[in-house]
Amino acid sequence: MVVKVLLETQCAGCKATLEAVRAAVPEGTIVEAITDVKQILAYKVWRLPAVVIDDKVVATGRNLTAEQAATLIATHINK
Repeated sequence: MVVKVLLETQCAGCKATLEAVRAAVPEGTIVEAITDVKQILAYKVWRLPAVVIDDKVVATGRNLTAEQAATLIATHINK
């Protein structure tokens, strides 16, 4: 499983979401921080931060806590 966090480099909430996702993912999961505008727009995302799991956008415009990120990831794994 690959989890990508689309974020702005100067956004504190975006960075907090990235850290929450890193804390919540199962061992062996790849977490990527994407800051390139072209890559972000390829996902048709207009509000950051955004979380992408296995190339599916699962959250946009919300700063997630580790607990919220864990629930989001668990929900996606069980699909």
